[in-house]
Amino acid sequence: MLSNNPRRDNPERIIPDKFLIEIQRYNLEAHNLWISRKYQASEIKYKEMLRFYFNIQDEIKRPIHKGSPYYMIGMSILPQRDRYEEALRNILLAYIEDALNRIIQEEDEADRYPAGNVLIDFFVIRLRVLGTIKRLVYNYKERNEINSFFDPIDILNDVAKNLNYNSSSLLSLCLKTPQLPELQPLGFPQPWEKRVFVGGNYTTHRPNIRKISEVVSRLGYTPVVADEVYIEPEFVHHHTLLLLHTCAYAIIDISSQAGQLIEIERAFDYETKLLLVWAAPNQETCGIIPSWVTRMVRTMRKEPHFIQRGYTDFDQINDIATEFFSSQTSTSTSTFTQLSSTITTVTPPPPPYYDEEHPKKE
Repeated sequence: MLSNNPRRDNPERIIPDKFLIEIQRYNLEAHNLWISRKYQASEIKYKEMLRFYFNIQDEIKRPIHKGSPYYMIGMSILPQRDRYEEALRNILLAYIEDALNRIIQEEDEADRYPAGNVLIDFFVIRLRVLGTIKRLVYNYKERNEINSFFDPIDILNDVAKNLNYNSSSLLSLCLKTPQLPELQPLGFPQPWEKRVFVGGNYTTHRPNIRKISEVVSRLGYTPVVADEVYIEPEFVHHHTLLLLHTCAYAIIDISSQAGQLIEIERAFDYETKLLLVWAAPNQETCGIIPSWVTRMVRTMRKEPHFIQRGYTDFDQINDIATEFFSSQTSTSTSTFTQLSSTITTVTPPPPPYYDEEHPKKE
């Protein structure tokens, strides 16, 4: 029943309980390395974790879901730069695992998981590739061949044959060349009125931050992301607020708590025009601010130059930001008050991005 299996996972690929403690140990060690930006070390640890998954399969004589280690291997390789092909391969393998792990006819749900998000929004992979993966996986399930796939590379090779492409050149399947931003020096080279501070949870919602930055750039402004600026660890607090002070605007994603409250408070002190956005589960809750946000912030809605707005899809960020910047040309603050007048409070959906248990929301 749905209530007993809300994610509709394939029960035949579940990891036996007796292995979970060891998997948690691997995951904790690797995750701590990744959070600390020790990406080479985290890549090694996640590869060890993946080998442990394959050993489990050998022992129990059936395949298990391996999406998590494949995905995090890719996310450990990605920041190392110049290894985009290898990162893409591992994230595609994670996507295949996610499609295999859904019950039959629900393969499309793989698009909501972290691997799907990165493939679609960062690599901008051709959707025909993902469609072919889901179609092949569905066919394997329908023919009861699902338990014959211990390694997702076999399905990736089948996709290459179906689409007639070289499986050693996966980047050719992407519509643009992926590019991570270089760290910039701490400075103030652009005009103040064109600088936009972009804040949020840099750990769990990095794709959201990246999308906001892309929109800001496309609209002719300069995004300033503290996490992409070289700052000595002991000066993170001071220099982050210094960066905020050099910006006429701030767009802060509050989908997940990560110290944004001080930036929000300082934005008013600095008279920085502020837009708060968050991932909403559906259109009806776009005006419902996440419950972790304090009453101090929620009662700022009548402040001038302040908008709060939820989004259900990355594409909506462009419209929200465009309206935000356009509103600044007027001296009237009625627009801001009107947009924020219906804000209420609700408990938001679980936000972590780097967790396959919490796929992207509709």
